[in-house]
Amino acid sequence: MERVVYIHGVVPQGAVDHTTSYRAFRDGLSSRLDAEGHDALPPLADSVTVEWGFPHPLAGDTASLARAQEVITRRVDAATPSDRTSFSALLFAPAIEPVRGLIQHTWADIVHYVSEKGKARIRNVVWGRMLELIDPHEPTDLTVIGHSAGSLIAVDLLFWLFSHQRDDPDELRAMGLDPDEVEAAHTNWRVRRLVTFGSPIAALLIRSTAVTDILAADGTLDAADLGLGTRCHDGQMPLWLNVWDRHDVLAYPVEPFYTGAEIHDLYPDHSDSLLGSHEAYWHADRVHRVIADAWGRQPGPLT
Repeated sequence: MERVVYIHGVVPQGAVDHTTSYRAFRDGLSSRLDAEGHDALPPLADSVTVEWGFPHPLAGDTASLARAQEVITRRVDAATPSDRTSFSALLFAPAIEPVRGLIQHTWADIVHYVSEKGKARIRNVVWGRMLELIDPHEPTDLTVIGHSAGSLIAVDLLFWLFSHQRDDPDELRAMGLDPDEVEAAHTNWRVRRLVTFGSPIAALLIRSTAVTDILAADGTLDAADLGLGTRCHDGQMPLWLNVWDRHDVLAYPVEPFYTGAEIHDLYPDHSDSLLGSHEAYWHADRVHRVIADAWGRQPGPLT
């Protein structure tokens, strides 16, 4: 059995749901896959769709993140004096507000996530959604799709499941998780594809002291720790497709930082907008096309 998991990224102010983005990506990519002779992605109803970080029935206690950001924004706005009328103030004022918004409602999501408790809270929401649709005792091949901070969530989730550094049973129970379910998923699930876009993974590698030391020694990370070194149930080797655009200030390549897997950085040049490029991946035909072109690559044996 194959399942697809969709994980959205940073949440702009006033977000309500990501179903439209998930469907646009699913339909656009499926159309391109069909043209390339591949099977379409399964319907969203048969896929794991994640919502986190804002008030939503599926977001659990991660909804408090958006509420905290609203309080911060309200207090900052109330404390901000009126602009001076100098030429420089008038010139740069239009740029300040969107940059502040980027920090308060975009980068703040990532800062919250990379904290240990923030990461665990969001991961538990994703894990719970996966268990609603996927039996951990059933052999399953996963395609995990993550955008922006969702790519961090995806990579950390896979590391949590497939590396040899999983939490011990007592820690899992303390988080309200069943250790037997986690171990069963580790045994029975495989990664078929990891698809990331608009990903800040490379910029945030140094959030771990162990990874910082590896990079300081000019080393690379082992993608096998993400489950990308083990054949799927259909005998295929996993594939990591990372889509990025230099106009997107949050997006970076990943291929130079990992070994032990078939990893491809894809560059569709899908947007010239500094502010719009980050959200455009879901809907951009150029993105769907480059992913479809790489979808059927048959990796060789991994080293």
